[in-house]
Amino acid sequence: MNRETTLARISDWARREGQIKRVYLFGSFMRGVSQPNDIDLALELIPSAEESFSRFYFNVDRWDKELRALLGKEVELQHAEPGHERDSVAYRRDGSLIIFDRITHQVTDFRTNE
Repeated sequence: MNRETTLARISDWARREGQIKRVYLFGSFMRGVSQPNDIDLALELIPSAEESFSRFYFNVDRWDKELRALLGKEVELQHAEPGHERDSVAYRRDGSLIIFDRITHQVTDFRTNE
């Protein structure tokens, strides 16, 4: 599966999963490594009365299985909660791209000139 199709599938999945506010792509797939071992994603959830951190860990196994089946590749999911002490550091430290944003309806176009 090519990069464009992979990212479109992730965005479509996030759109259907109503709890997800933003999806950040980071790691080797973001950097364009030709054969990455996995796809690193950080998921920011829509705030609600139920804490985002708890909802992430309640759903992470299901989301992991869904994305692995959809993409045919291992995924590494991290919790994103910008401005909070429980925020995952890796996606910020290593740099990331927002590939889905429910609030602004942004879906980043990653088509390449390959």
